[in-house]
Amino acid sequence: MAKDRFSDNPYPDVQVSDDDRRVLIDLVSGFVDDNFQEFDEFVEIDQQIVDERRWKLAKSRDNQHVYAARSRDGNFQPWQTVGGNDGKPQGKALLSVLGVGTFRGDLDDLMFGAVNPTQDNMRVKASYVGDIDSAAILCPVVEPSDEAPFQSLIIKWMTIDLPLQSTSLVKRRDFVYIEATGFVYLANVETVLSIAKYVQCGEMKKLSWMLQQNHGALKRKSHMQSAHCSMCEKSILCPMSGKQLVGSSTCKLCYGPLCRSCKIKKRLTFIELDGKLDKRKVSFCATCITKATELSAELAAREQAMGYNVHKRLKSISSTTSSQTDISENSSFLEAIMEESDEDEDIPLLSDLSPSEAIPMVF
Repeated sequence: MAKDRFSDNPYPDVQVSDDDRRVLIDLVSGFVDDNFQEFDEFVEIDQQIVDERRWKLAKSRDNQHVYAARSRDGNFQPWQTVGGNDGKPQGKALLSVLGVGTFRGDLDDLMFGAVNPTQDNMRVKASYVGDIDSAAILCPVVEPSDEAPFQSLIIKWMTIDLPLQSTSLVKRRDFVYIEATGFVYLANVETVLSIAKYVQCGEMKKLSWMLQQNHGALKRKSHMQSAHCSMCEKSILCPMSGKQLVGSSTCKLCYGPLCRSCKIKKRLTFIELDGKLDKRKVSFCATCITKATELSAELAAREQAMGYNVHKRLKSISSTTSSQTDISENSSFLEAIMEESDEDEDIPLLSDLSPSEAIPMVF
Protein backbone atom coordinates (compact mmCIF):
# COMPACT_ATOMS: atom_id res chain seq x y z
CA MET A 1 0.00 0.00 0.00
CA ALA A 2 1.51 3.27 -1.09
CA LYS A 3 -0.68 5.40 1.15
CA ASP A 4 -1.34 5.12 4.83
CA ARG A 5 -4.99 6.02 5.37
CA PHE A 6 -5.54 4.33 8.70
CA SER A 7 -5.36 7.45 10.85
CA ASP A 8 -9.05 8.43 10.80
CA ASN A 9 -11.80 6.54 12.61
CA PRO A 10 -15.25 7.67 11.39
CA TYR A 11 -16.97 6.02 14.38
CA PRO A 12 -14.65 6.54 17.37
CA ASP A 13 -17.23 6.02 20.12
CA VAL A 14 -18.63 2.58 19.28
CA GLN A 15 -19.36 0.49 22.37
CA VAL A 16 -21.31 -2.71 22.86
CA SER A 17 -22.96 -4.00 26.01
CA ASP A 18 -22.28 -7.42 27.52
CA ASP A 19 -25.59 -8.65 26.10
CA ASP A 20 -24.63 -7.39 22.64
CA ARG A 21 -21.26 -9.11 22.93
CA ARG A 22 -22.95 -12.43 23.62
CA VAL A 23 -25.30 -11.90 20.67
CA LEU A 24 -22.37 -11.17 18.34
CA ILE A 25 -20.42 -14.20 19.58
CA ASP A 26 -23.50 -16.40 19.07
CA LEU A 27 -24.03 -14.89 15.60
CA VAL A 28 -20.47 -15.67 14.51
CA SER A 29 -20.66 -19.14 16.05
CA GLY A 30 -23.83 -19.78 14.06
CA PHE A 31 -22.16 -18.77 10.80
CA VAL A 32 -19.17 -20.99 11.59
CA ASP A 33 -21.35 -23.97 12.53
CA ASP A 34 -23.41 -23.64 9.34
CA ASN A 35 -20.35 -23.38 7.11
CA PHE A 36 -18.53 -26.28 8.72
CA GLN A 37 -21.61 -28.44 8.36
CA GLU A 38 -21.44 -27.67 4.63
CA PHE A 39 -17.71 -28.39 4.71
CA ASP A 40 -18.39 -31.82 6.21
CA GLU A 41 -20.87 -32.53 3.42
CA PHE A 42 -18.36 -31.31 0.83
CA VAL A 43 -15.71 -33.71 2.17
CA GLU A 44 -17.80 -36.75 3.08
CA ILE A 45 -20.59 -36.66 0.48
CA ASP A 46 -19.15 -34.71 -2.47
CA GLN A 47 -15.65 -36.19 -1.95
CA GLN A 48 -14.22 -32.66 -2.36
CA ILE A 49 -15.52 -32.43 -5.93
CA VAL A 50 -17.10 -29.05 -6.67
CA ASP A 51 -20.69 -29.28 -7.90
CA GLU A 52 -20.74 -26.64 -10.63
CA ARG A 53 -24.55 -26.67 -10.64
CA ARG A 54 -24.38 -25.10 -7.20
CA TRP A 55 -21.06 -23.23 -7.35
CA LYS A 56 -19.89 -20.72 -9.97
CA LEU A 57 -16.14 -20.15 -10.42
CA ALA A 58 -15.33 -16.58 -9.39
CA LYS A 59 -11.52 -16.50 -9.44
CA SER A 60 -8.50 -18.78 -9.79
CA ARG A 61 -4.85 -18.28 -8.96
CA ASP A 62 -2.21 -20.98 -9.14
CA ASN A 63 -3.75 -24.01 -7.40
CA GLN A 64 -6.42 -22.02 -5.56
CA HIS A 65 -9.98 -21.58 -6.80
CA VAL A 66 -12.82 -19.52 -5.32
CA TYR A 67 -16.47 -20.23 -6.09
CA ALA A 68 -19.60 -18.22 -5.34
CA ALA A 69 -22.87 -19.96 -4.55
CA ARG A 70 -25.41 -19.80 -7.34
CA SER A 71 -28.62 -18.11 -6.25
CA ARG A 72 -31.52 -20.53 -5.89
CA ASP A 73 -33.99 -17.65 -5.91
CA GLY A 74 -33.98 -15.23 -8.82
CA ASN A 75 -35.32 -12.48 -6.54
CA PHE A 76 -32.63 -13.04 -3.91
CA GLN A 77 -31.10 -9.83 -2.54
CA PRO A 78 -28.18 -10.27 -0.11
CA TRP A 79 -28.91 -7.09 1.83
CA GLN A 80 -32.41 -8.33 2.67
CA THR A 81 -31.09 -11.29 4.66
CA VAL A 82 -29.51 -9.49 7.61
CA GLY A 83 -32.69 -9.50 9.61
CA GLY A 84 -36.03 -11.23 9.45
CA ASN A 85 -39.48 -10.41 10.73
CA ASP A 86 -38.46 -11.33 14.26
CA GLY A 87 -35.44 -9.02 14.15
CA LYS A 88 -32.96 -11.91 14.39
CA PRO A 89 -30.13 -12.35 11.89
CA GLN A 90 -30.87 -14.91 9.20
CA GLY A 91 -27.37 -16.21 8.60
CA LYS A 92 -28.35 -19.25 6.51
CA ALA A 93 -29.76 -17.01 3.75
CA LEU A 94 -26.45 -15.25 3.16
CA LEU A 95 -24.50 -16.09 0.03
CA SER A 96 -21.64 -18.54 0.58
CA VAL A 97 -18.14 -18.66 -0.87
CA LEU A 98 -16.15 -21.86 -1.37
CA GLY A 99 -12.37 -21.85 -1.64
CA VAL A 100 -10.66 -25.03 -2.84
CA GLY A 101 -6.98 -25.74 -3.33
CA THR A 102 -3.64 -26.03 -1.60
CA PHE A 103 -0.71 -23.72 -0.98
CA ARG A 104 2.62 -24.04 0.75
CA GLY A 105 2.99 -22.62 4.21
CA ASP A 106 2.81 -23.12 7.95
CA LEU A 107 -0.51 -23.01 9.78
CA ASP A 108 0.74 -20.80 12.63
CA ASP A 109 2.34 -18.39 10.15
CA LEU A 110 -0.95 -18.16 8.28
CA MET A 111 -2.88 -17.37 11.44
CA PHE A 112 -0.25 -14.92 12.67
CA GLY A 113 -0.71 -13.04 9.40
CA ALA A 114 -4.50 -13.13 9.67
CA VAL A 115 -4.88 -11.96 13.28
CA ASN A 116 -4.83 -8.15 13.41
CA PRO A 117 -6.76 -6.94 16.48
CA THR A 118 -5.21 -3.44 16.70
CA GLN A 119 -4.89 -0.46 14.37
CA ASP A 120 -1.13 -0.95 13.96
CA ASN A 121 -1.61 -4.67 13.27
CA MET A 122 -4.12 -3.78 10.53
CA ARG A 123 -1.72 -1.29 8.94
CA VAL A 124 1.11 -3.81 8.84
CA LYS A 125 -1.10 -6.59 7.46
CA ALA A 126 -2.48 -4.28 4.75
CA SER A 127 1.07 -3.33 3.74
CA TYR A 128 1.77 -7.00 2.91
CA VAL A 129 -1.63 -8.20 1.72
CA GLY A 130 -2.99 -5.02 0.09
CA ASP A 131 -6.59 -6.11 0.65
CA ILE A 132 -8.09 -2.83 1.92
CA ASP A 133 -7.78 0.89 1.25
CA SER A 134 -8.42 2.27 4.74
CA ALA A 135 -9.80 0.79 7.93
CA ALA A 136 -10.33 1.28 11.64
CA ILE A 137 -10.97 -0.77 14.77
CA LEU A 138 -14.43 0.14 16.07
CA CYS A 139 -14.77 -2.20 19.03
CA PRO A 140 -13.02 -5.40 20.13
CA VAL A 141 -15.46 -8.11 21.24
CA VAL A 142 -13.01 -11.00 21.80
CA GLU A 143 -9.29 -10.18 21.88
CA PRO A 144 -6.36 -12.61 21.51
CA SER A 145 -4.95 -13.88 24.80
CA ASP A 146 -1.90 -15.76 25.98
CA GLU A 147 -3.98 -18.96 26.05
CA ALA A 148 -5.61 -18.34 22.64
CA PRO A 149 -3.34 -15.99 20.65
CA PHE A 150 -5.12 -16.63 17.33
CA GLN A 151 -8.67 -16.17 18.61
CA SER A 152 -10.33 -12.81 17.92
CA LEU A 153 -13.66 -11.17 17.14
CA ILE A 154 -13.44 -7.49 16.23
CA ILE A 155 -15.95 -4.96 14.87
CA LYS A 156 -14.21 -3.04 12.08
CA TRP A 157 -14.79 -0.39 9.45
CA MET A 158 -13.11 -0.40 6.03
CA THR A 159 -13.10 0.93 2.49
CA ILE A 160 -11.80 -0.97 -0.53
CA ASP A 161 -9.77 0.43 -3.42
CA LEU A 162 -11.91 0.33 -6.56
CA PRO A 163 -10.91 1.06 -10.17
CA LEU A 164 -11.75 4.61 -11.28
CA GLN A 165 -12.54 5.56 -7.68
CA SER A 166 -10.92 8.95 -8.19
CA THR A 167 -13.45 9.77 -10.92
CA SER A 168 -17.17 10.40 -10.70
CA LEU A 169 -17.87 7.07 -12.41
CA VAL A 170 -17.41 5.03 -9.24
CA LYS A 171 -18.81 5.93 -5.85
CA ARG A 172 -16.69 5.09 -2.81
CA ARG A 173 -18.28 2.56 -0.47
CA ASP A 174 -17.44 1.67 3.07
CA PHE A 175 -18.40 -1.26 5.28
CA VAL A 176 -18.87 -2.04 8.96
CA TYR A 177 -18.25 -5.73 9.57
CA ILE A 178 -17.29 -8.38 12.10
CA GLU A 179 -13.93 -10.10 11.61
CA ALA A 180 -13.43 -13.39 13.45
CA THR A 181 -10.35 -15.63 13.47
CA GLY A 182 -9.59 -18.90 15.21
CA PHE A 183 -9.37 -22.66 14.94
CA VAL A 184 -12.14 -25.23 14.77
CA TYR A 185 -11.45 -28.95 15.20
CA LEU A 186 -13.85 -31.23 13.38
CA ALA A 187 -14.83 -34.72 14.45
CA ASN A 188 -12.19 -36.23 12.16
CA VAL A 189 -9.54 -34.10 13.97
CA GLU A 190 -8.82 -32.13 10.80
CA THR A 191 -8.15 -28.45 11.49
CA VAL A 192 -10.06 -25.98 9.37
CA LEU A 193 -9.46 -22.26 9.07
CA SER A 194 -12.09 -19.57 8.85
CA ILE A 195 -9.49 -17.45 7.01
CA ALA A 196 -7.15 -19.13 4.53
CA LYS A 197 -4.75 -16.34 3.61
CA TYR A 198 -1.88 -14.25 4.78
CA VAL A 199 0.90 -16.86 5.03
CA GLN A 200 3.46 -14.42 3.68
CA CYS A 201 2.21 -11.68 6.01
CA GLY A 202 2.69 -13.98 9.01
CA GLU A 203 6.17 -14.95 7.83
CA MET A 204 7.23 -11.31 7.41
CA LYS A 205 5.83 -10.36 10.83
CA LYS A 206 7.74 -13.28 12.34
CA LEU A 207 10.98 -12.06 10.73
CA SER A 208 10.38 -8.58 12.18
CA TRP A 209 9.87 -10.12 15.60
CA MET A 210 13.07 -12.17 15.30
CA LEU A 211 15.01 -9.03 14.30
CA GLN A 212 13.74 -7.27 17.41
CA GLN A 213 14.67 -10.21 19.61
CA ASN A 214 18.19 -10.29 18.15
CA HIS A 215 18.82 -6.54 18.17
CA GLY A 216 21.09 -6.62 21.23
CA ALA A 217 23.06 -9.58 19.89
CA LEU A 218 23.55 -7.81 16.56
CA LYS A 219 25.22 -4.87 18.26
CA ARG A 220 27.63 -7.24 20.02
CA LYS A 221 28.41 -9.15 16.81
CA SER A 222 28.66 -6.17 14.48
CA HIS A 223 32.45 -6.01 14.80
CA MET A 224 32.94 -9.72 14.03
CA GLN A 225 33.43 -9.48 10.26
CA SER A 226 34.88 -12.02 7.83
CA ALA A 227 36.31 -11.58 4.35
CA HIS A 228 34.33 -14.54 3.02
CA CYS A 229 30.64 -15.24 2.42
CA SER A 230 29.20 -17.32 5.25
CA MET A 231 27.22 -19.43 2.75
CA CYS A 232 29.50 -20.12 -0.24
CA GLU A 233 32.91 -19.07 1.18
CA LYS A 234 33.58 -16.72 -1.74
CA SER A 235 35.58 -13.60 -0.96
CA ILE A 236 33.48 -10.47 -0.51
CA LEU A 237 36.48 -8.14 -0.78
CA CYS A 238 37.85 -6.54 -3.93
CA PRO A 239 41.34 -8.04 -4.59
CA MET A 240 42.64 -4.67 -5.80
CA SER A 241 41.36 -2.25 -3.15
CA GLY A 242 40.55 -4.65 -0.33
CA LYS A 243 37.18 -2.95 0.07
CA GLN A 244 33.85 -4.78 0.32
CA LEU A 245 32.43 -5.71 -3.08
CA VAL A 246 29.35 -3.87 -4.31
CA GLY A 247 26.23 -5.91 -3.63
CA SER A 248 27.65 -7.86 -0.70
CA SER A 249 25.94 -7.48 2.65
CA THR A 250 25.38 -9.17 6.01
CA CYS A 251 22.52 -11.27 7.35
CA LYS A 252 20.65 -9.09 9.81
CA LEU A 253 19.78 -12.07 12.02
CA CYS A 254 23.17 -13.80 12.43
CA TYR A 255 25.31 -10.98 10.97
CA GLY A 256 27.21 -13.40 8.76
CA PRO A 257 28.80 -11.87 5.62
CA LEU A 258 26.95 -12.53 2.36
CA CYS A 259 27.96 -12.17 -1.27
CA ARG A 260 25.55 -10.69 -3.79
CA SER A 261 24.41 -14.14 -4.96
CA CYS A 262 23.70 -15.59 -1.51
CA LYS A 263 21.84 -12.74 0.15
CA ILE A 264 18.04 -13.03 0.30
CA LYS A 265 16.26 -9.70 0.51
CA LYS A 266 12.91 -9.17 2.19
CA ARG A 267 10.88 -5.98 2.35
CA LEU A 268 9.65 -5.67 5.94
CA THR A 269 7.13 -3.25 7.40
CA PHE A 270 7.81 -1.36 10.62
CA ILE A 271 5.93 1.16 12.73
CA GLU A 272 8.11 4.18 13.57
CA LEU A 273 8.16 5.75 17.03
CA ASP A 274 6.06 8.60 15.62
CA GLY A 275 3.48 6.11 14.32
CA LYS A 276 4.44 6.28 10.65
CA LEU A 277 4.45 3.14 8.52
CA ASP A 278 7.79 2.34 6.90
CA LYS A 279 9.01 -0.47 4.63
CA ARG A 280 12.69 -1.37 4.33
CA LYS A 281 14.65 -4.01 2.44
CA VAL A 282 16.55 -6.30 4.80
CA SER A 283 19.11 -9.00 3.90
CA PHE A 284 19.11 -12.52 5.33
CA CYS A 285 21.05 -15.73 4.73
CA ALA A 286 19.35 -18.96 3.63
CA THR A 287 20.14 -20.61 6.97
CA CYS A 288 18.30 -17.94 8.97
CA ILE A 289 15.41 -17.93 6.50
CA THR A 290 15.05 -21.68 6.98
CA LYS A 291 15.16 -21.29 10.77
CA ALA A 292 12.52 -18.57 10.55
CA THR A 293 10.34 -20.78 8.36
CA GLU A 294 10.55 -23.70 10.80
CA LEU A 295 10.05 -21.55 13.91
CA SER A 296 6.47 -21.55 15.17
CA ALA A 297 4.78 -18.15 15.08
CA GLU A 298 2.84 -18.98 18.25
CA LEU A 299 5.33 -17.29 20.62
CA ALA A 300 5.32 -14.08 18.57
CA ALA A 301 1.51 -14.23 18.44
CA ARG A 302 1.35 -14.65 22.23
CA GLU A 303 3.55 -11.59 22.74
CA GLN A 304 1.39 -9.67 20.28
CA ALA A 305 -1.71 -10.70 22.22
CA MET A 306 -0.09 -9.49 25.45
CA GLY A 307 0.61 -6.06 23.97
CA TYR A 308 4.05 -6.49 22.38
CA ASN A 309 4.08 -4.90 18.92
CA VAL A 310 6.13 -7.45 16.99
CA HIS A 311 6.51 -5.19 13.98
CA LYS A 312 7.92 -2.19 15.87
CA ARG A 313 11.59 -1.38 15.68
CA LEU A 314 11.98 -1.01 19.42
CA LYS A 315 10.94 -2.87 22.50
CA SER A 316 8.64 -1.04 24.88
CA ILE A 317 10.53 1.77 26.57
CA SER A 318 9.59 2.72 30.10
CA SER A 319 8.20 6.15 30.89
CA THR A 320 11.38 7.02 32.78
CA THR A 321 13.51 6.71 29.63
CA SER A 322 14.30 10.04 27.95
CA SER A 323 13.10 10.82 24.44
CA GLN A 324 16.74 11.27 23.42
CA THR A 325 17.37 7.63 24.35
CA ASP A 326 14.33 6.63 22.29
CA ILE A 327 15.75 8.39 19.24
CA SER A 328 19.21 6.95 19.85
CA GLU A 329 17.92 3.38 20.16
CA ASN A 330 15.71 3.80 17.10
CA SER A 331 18.63 5.12 15.06
CA SER A 332 20.80 2.22 16.24
CA PHE A 333 18.22 -0.32 15.13
CA LEU A 334 17.70 1.51 11.84
CA GLU A 335 21.43 1.43 11.11
CA ALA A 336 21.58 -2.28 12.00
CA ILE A 337 19.04 -3.25 9.34
CA MET A 338 19.71 -0.50 6.80
CA GLU A 339 20.22 -1.78 3.25
CA GLU A 340 22.00 -0.15 0.36
CA SER A 341 19.72 1.31 -2.28
CA ASP A 342 19.20 -0.90 -5.31
CA GLU A 343 16.47 -2.10 -7.61
CA ASP A 344 13.47 -3.90 -6.19
CA GLU A 345 13.51 -7.68 -6.38
CA ASP A 346 10.82 -10.30 -6.45
CA ILE A 347 10.34 -11.52 -2.90
CA PRO A 348 9.60 -15.27 -2.66
CA LEU A 349 7.67 -16.78 0.19
CA LEU A 350 9.76 -18.14 3.02
CA SER A 351 7.97 -21.45 2.57
CA ASP A 352 9.34 -21.70 -0.98
CA LEU A 353 12.82 -22.19 0.46
CA SER A 354 12.15 -25.43 2.32
CA PRO A 355 9.52 -28.17 2.11
CA SER A 356 6.39 -27.50 4.13
CA GLU A 357 3.09 -29.25 4.56
CA ALA A 358 0.41 -28.03 2.18
CA ILE A 359 -2.62 -26.49 3.89
CA PRO A 360 -6.08 -27.31 2.52
CA MET A 361 -7.86 -24.10 1.55
CA VAL A 362 -11.53 -24.92 1.99
CA PHE A 363 -13.85 -22.43 3.68
